[in-house]
Amino acid sequence: MKRVFVAIAVLIGLHIVALGTLCAVFPMNFQYDNTYGKDTEVESFEFYVGGGLSGGFHYKAKVWRDAMGYHLYYKNQRGFEDTFSLTKFEYLMCADLRQEDVDEMVAYEGSRISDGFMTVVRIKFKGKDEIEIPRKCYDASKFEIPIDSVLDIAEFKMAHLDNDYFVKLNRQICGYQLKYGVPFSTFSYRKYYESSSSTMKRISFYKGVSGRRSSEELNEFINECISNRFFSEDRPSASHDFMTKDSTVVSLHGHKAYMKAKESGGIAYIFISSSERETVEIYAPVPEGMTFEEYKQDVCKILNDANNGYLLGNAVLAETAALFAASLVTAVVLYCVREKSSES
Repeated sequence: MKRVFVAIAVLIGLHIVALGTLCAVFPMNFQYDNTYGKDTEVESFEFYVGGGLSGGFHYKAKVWRDAMGYHLYYKNQRGFEDTFSLTKFEYLMCADLRQEDVDEMVAYEGSRISDGFMTVVRIKFKGKDEIEIPRKCYDASKFEIPIDSVLDIAEFKMAHLDNDYFVKLNRQICGYQLKYGVPFSTFSYRKYYESSSSTMKRISFYKGVSGRRSSEELNEFINECISNRFFSEDRPSASHDFMTKDSTVVSLHGHKAYMKAKESGGIAYIFISSSERETVEIYAPVPEGMTFEEYKQDVCKILNDANNGYLLGNAVLAETAALFAASLVTAVVLYCVREKSSES
């Protein structure tokens, strides 16, 4: 029996040492789910969207807070309907609107197109009456950003994507923007599984509807990055030259990647791509009081933290599996030794 306890103690000690070593090899400084004491005056934000060419497309969502916490209700035309619990951080991602944003939405006349999506909005600020904005077709590039934020969170909840690498990376970026009071930020990622198969998600951390217009110079850079997103690390090409020249080397999802960045008029666009056919785009103003270079350095730190977290998670799984195997072998060996001693 003494041998069993000694073996268990040794295995536990090795496990602790291994975990400590892994944490040292893959250091992290996560800002995950930290609200930094921020809050919003919005008590509820609700909308109904319907229309399109066929007229059969529609969905409804509502985020609100009460004494029980933060909540998200979502229903779509496919018959899905559910209510999810949110963290305060997620609620801020969905409902951090300002009175001036609502005033702009009220004043907007609405686009006049025959197959547009019509939206009804209801919003209630703390201590004020609920505001209802009648159905209208909004400019998607500006006014639908807060709606998209809610839909993004709903999709993550439906698909159980909270532990997805890119969703976690987005939360890191959103936490950073929240910390420094950035008025808006859009995070997009694209993952290619095969040459003919890909997924693309655009995730918006919303706070404000104004100031989203890019300069012509920045738009040209954005288009150039997107048109050169396909490249192979070991094959010469114009896209490879563009992505690797004057770029910052970072790590993305466990792979080497290249970061291109440009700032114009206080708004920065950062594009990250790896030869594994995975890309990330970050579009946001440079935080007030910070230089563009300082902002880029912070984004690099966030990317490295997220990558270290991914590698650490894989390493811990491998180490735990190795510990389990070692424990099993140890138990078998001790059993055989004991049986042999009994026969003697």
